Amino acid sequence: GNVGYTSLYAASLYLEGEQVFLVAAFDVTARKRVEKEREEYRLLLKEINRRQSVMLRIASKFAKANTDNLTDSVYEAMGLIGRVINVDGIYICKYDFERNMVITVNEWHADGFDPNKEFLKEIPLGYTGEWIAEHKSGKAICIADVEAMPKQSLTRQILMLQRSKSNLRVPLLREDKLIGFISAHTVNAKKEYTENEVDIMMEFG
Repeated sequence: GNVGYTSLYAASLYLEGEQVFLVAAFDVTARKRVEKEREEYRLLLKEINRRQSVMLRIASKFAKANTDNLTDSVYEAMGLIGRVINVDGIYICKYDFERNMVITVNEWHADGFDPNKEFLKEIPLGYTGEWIAEHKSGKAICIADVEAMPKQSLTRQILMLQRSKSNLRVPLLREDKLIGFISAHTVNAKKEYTENEVDIMMEFG
């Protein structure tokens, strides 16, 4: 059934020398529904503003960058996104389809976490390419629990070597051509990635 809300008002009074209680009940379900919709709208606007702020800060970093410090600007942008979506590491990887390899070109990791770029600088495509079809269609891949993945998955093996608890991967597309992906992961705890967090990563890509 449907949930309803009632507002109760009670008062004590004396009528012909006897104490009586007056109780009035009002159905406020419609008012509560409006209040809930307003709060949801407020939170939506807040999230939109937050995302716009993140993207503007990233755009500002790249606008100020030149050829000499572009790598630093990319790293700063990765760190900004990593802190906003609360992950422990972000990787930018490109596909080398001619050599069937995946190459890590940039990495950001939170304080206290060791980098993996050299360890995973180049790995065979088979170890991380099982979602290429989804990435070619522009889809993001969210893994809330890496350990729960099929044990025969080669991607699971790589993620376990990175000590990943969760993983989010979004495609890198240029003119509708898949050139790589951006990967975000957590190490300390599993994580359910929200739609807004996925959108932020997709916009960065």
